[in-house]
Amino acid sequence: MAKQPRSAIGRSHAATSSTTTEAEAARRRSRRLRRGIGALVVAVALVVVAAAVGYAAVNAGGPPKPIDGISCDASTYETYHVHAHLELKIDGAYRDVPPNIGIPEHAGCGYWIHTHADYGLIHVEAPVAGTYTLGTFFHIWGYPLGDNQVGPYRGKTGDRLFAFVNGAPWTGVPNYIPLNDHFVIELQLGTEPSQPGTYTFPNGY
Repeated sequence: MAKQPRSAIGRSHAATSSTTTEAEAARRRSRRLRRGIGALVVAVALVVVAAAVGYAAVNAGGPPKPIDGISCDASTYETYHVHAHLELKIDGAYRDVPPNIGIPEHAGCGYWIHTHADYGLIHVEAPVAGTYTLGTFFHIWGYPLGDNQVGPYRGKTGDRLFAFVNGAPWTGVPNYIPLNDHFVIELQLGTEPSQPGTYTFPNGY
């Protein structure tokens, strides 16, 4: 068998080495690609898990708790549906009753006693008829109703709370004023009572 010239042997060895180098480079690229894909899969999995944990944490508490036996429900009721009106007069000046009392933000529910707008119209939408009181409305609002405080408004030294229902003085405890249909309630905080205002319910209320 004839021997190959040295130059041919060198060329053959170089070709083999080049092929081996290219194959190794291809294997390294493949390993890097697999590692990159694996890292991406792990990252996506971690994001999904974190989102699930965050969702669970936000919703772990469930809906707001009942207040005075009044629950915060996702659905509304028409079984017992009445409206009362509330005015607040602090040191001679009328103050707004805020909207969305009893409708917690982002909770997806509403208490049976609530407001929608800022003109003091109180909605009672309950699954059963009953006596629902002004005190419960203030509990749902999250503020006290007492001798020297009406919701977020505190009186000065010497101020008193005066209550009126349908223009007449309320001689009992204001917390027990019932939220009957078309009751017009005015609470005054000051040193002396003044003539209460009047209110006409809108059509349909």
